[in-house]
Amino acid sequence: MINEILSFFKNILGILAALLTIFSIIVTLIVIPKLKRSKKIKKLLYKLFEPISENLYFDMGEGHQYAKKYRSPLHTYAFKAILKGMYGFSKKRKKWKQIMYGIKLGYVDLERHICSIGGPMSNQLVQKAMGYSLTNLEETPKTNLPMIFNLKRRNLGWVTRFDKGRPVEISNWSVIDTTTGKEFVPEVDEEHLLRTDYLLITFMPNNFSNKKNKIHMIFASCHAPGIAAVKNLTKDLDTLQEIKKNRKDSQYFQSLIKIIEVKYSRKKLCMPVKLQHIKTIPLLNEILLEKT
Repeated sequence: MINEILSFFKNILGILAALLTIFSIIVTLIVIPKLKRSKKIKKLLYKLFEPISENLYFDMGEGHQYAKKYRSPLHTYAFKAILKGMYGFSKKRKKWKQIMYGIKLGYVDLERHICSIGGPMSNQLVQKAMGYSLTNLEETPKTNLPMIFNLKRRNLGWVTRFDKGRPVEISNWSVIDTTTGKEFVPEVDEEHLLRTDYLLITFMPNNFSNKKNKIHMIFASCHAPGIAAVKNLTKDLDTLQEIKKNRKDSQYFQSLIKIIEVKYSRKKLCMPVKLQHIKTIPLLNEILLEKT
């Protein structure tokens, strides 16, 4: 009887030892690398957002004449992703204060740091900051920024997007790298549904402000998936590392990110799945758009 009890406990101990070994393997191969990756992402995001940690205004195109027509629910999605990135990855959370939301206030204090979400088609501040005409978006923008949006209605085809489940045809926009002349056009399938998109990130001086060293951070895209990709960016170590490496410690830069894979949700929203860093260009003060 005693031998049977001892054998039983020995078997239990053997099972526990096996489970402990499996647990150790999981921790070593999965948990620890994931924690290390997360720590690296936090550090990169902290470096990215630290310059605008105080007195920041979020701008989502309030008051823009095209806002109701072109602004997507994914603008709010991106706004929440950036906000979570700031609060979730900051080493000094108490420093992240006085963050104001134009979407609630109905205005943006132009004398402070600004984070604009949306491209020149849906955001008036972005339109002005990037040098686009307020009356004719098809005109070439008056700016020295190396990467710009091409909003001319020419033969780039169209894209099918969904408004409350109903298909709507809109023009296909593109991004042009003026340093090389190369044009980046989102791809569509035979039904004109998006297969790829582009997100253009711009950190430039706030040319609306009379104060020095105020930053205008812009997250703009050709279509909605690019804006939604901001959330993916806050979790993408490889892309963040490429941005850091290529910006060369410059406070101002432009980064072009390609959304190389998308999927459609049940509500017909086109959501980003996978990103690819295309190019990051450090910017110098003297090459930027003159004060607005």
